[in-house]
Amino acid sequence: MSGSSSEPTGRTLAVTGGTGFLGSHVVATARARGHRVRMLVRDPAKAIRVRRMFGLDHDDGIEVVSAVLTDPVSVGAAIAGCDAIVHVAALFSLDPRHGDEMLRVNPAMSRAIITASIDAELDAIVCVSTLGVYQPPPAPFVDASMPPSAGVGPYSHSKIAAEAIAREAQDAGHPVVTVYPGGIFGPNDPNPTLSDSVAVVRDILRWRLPTIPQGAVMPFIDVRDVAALCVSATAPGRGPRRYLAAGWPTELRDVVRMCAALTGRWLPILPVSRGVLDATGRLADAVALRTNRQLPVSAETVAFMAVGLDHPDARYDQRPATDDFGVPSIELRTTLRDTILWLAEAGHLTQRHLGALGVEATH
Repeated sequence: MSGSSSEPTGRTLAVTGGTGFLGSHVVATARARGHRVRMLVRDPAKAIRVRRMFGLDHDDGIEVVSAVLTDPVSVGAAIAGCDAIVHVAALFSLDPRHGDEMLRVNPAMSRAIITASIDAELDAIVCVSTLGVYQPPPAPFVDASMPPSAGVGPYSHSKIAAEAIAREAQDAGHPVVTVYPGGIFGPNDPNPTLSDSVAVVRDILRWRLPTIPQGAVMPFIDVRDVAALCVSATAPGRGPRRYLAAGWPTELRDVVRMCAALTGRWLPILPVSRGVLDATGRLADAVALRTNRQLPVSAETVAFMAVGLDHPDARYDQRPATDDFGVPSIELRTTLRDTILWLAEAGHLTQRHLGALGVEATH
């Protein structure tokens, strides 16, 4: 069934992380479906940029409220009068400098938000996790009933810890709904320096990621599909649920080839061995920590690639998301095309980087 036709409209949805990449799309999707939105933010000024990007500057159906997301009292006050919540906020970085902070903050946010939402009797309580909690894959075919895996680095470890809190609430029968997206691409990223996943597309087009291991498969999904799933999952009265949203498992080198085909440009893909890949990740982390600069790769980036090398045939049971809400619906090629065009429109790529796609866009 379609989420836009089956969910009740006119509800008030609290959204955390609404100034970020996925969260901003959740806000825009919720408004498009007739819901009122209360954005729980740390910096209200960032909400202005989001509203402008999505043409919501003068939308009186959006309320912006400051909240400390690790404090259940602050969250409780911020969500008073709401019907449901979509918890997107998380510290997400594959930069080693942020590891300790992610391990501390991400579980604390989940506990505060789930606790406050249960106390406020919100239905549903949608929590955005990541497929990273199932890395390495515990089985060739992963479904959401399986326990989390060991994780591959600080970000996935922090989300696994948050996952334990969500599952405890689900086991108690509370209407906590968990969404597990794969790598998220798409247009309209309000982060001035770009989210890590969107930056990958930029870096491919700018020749900053020429060495990609052959055979590494990773799941990618459109941000608009994930946002649609999150908003649809706020429908009340359906109890605790889990939705895998892997999108399209694709070899990394094929992502580069799609970008090349779309732009008509030659994009380098140099071979790299597993040993060199591992050494590059360790070196990148050491350089980042020493120079206080984020590099295009990190040890955790490499670890995710290594999972794709070791488990290229892993698949994820998306049938609940497909059956309930028709997700995923946007093909990866369309996602990449829209992402590239937006990157140019926002000034992150030049017309030279667009190649044939730039010529096509002008006609």
